[in-house]
Amino acid sequence: MNYYRRYVGDYLKDTSRLSMLEHGAYGLLLDYYYAEERPIPLDLDEVFRMVRAIAPAERRAIEKVLSAYFERRADGYHNARADEEIAVLSSESVSTVVSSYSVPSRCSAFVPTLA
Repeated sequence: MNYYRRYVGDYLKDTSRLSMLEHGAYGLLLDYYYAEERPIPLDLDEVFRMVRAIAPAERRAIEKVLSAYFERRADGYHNARADEEIAVLSSESVSTVVSSYSVPSRCSAFVPTLA
C-alpha cells in the first residue's frame, strides 16, 4: 500500500505523551506496517534494522511504542487502527477493480474478438 489515511486529530490526541523521538519511531513503524500490509515482526533485532534504530535511545523508543500502540500476537505486532484501515482500503480497491470490469468499453478497437 503506497497511501494511508492519517487522522491528525486522532493521532495527536492518542500520542500527546510521546517524545519527538518516539513520534518518529511510531511514524516509521506505521509506514512499514502499511507498506507491507502485515504486522511488525516479533524479532526486535529485525525491527531495529528495519527502522534503523541504532542508538540505545532509539531502540527504547521502538520498544515503548510497540508496547503502547501495538498488540503482540503470534504473527507479529498488530496495530488495531492500521488493521482496520488496511481492511477498508483493500475492500475499496477490490470494489474499484470489480466496477471497472462492469463498464463497457468505449473503444471497440481494444475489445478482444474471437476470430
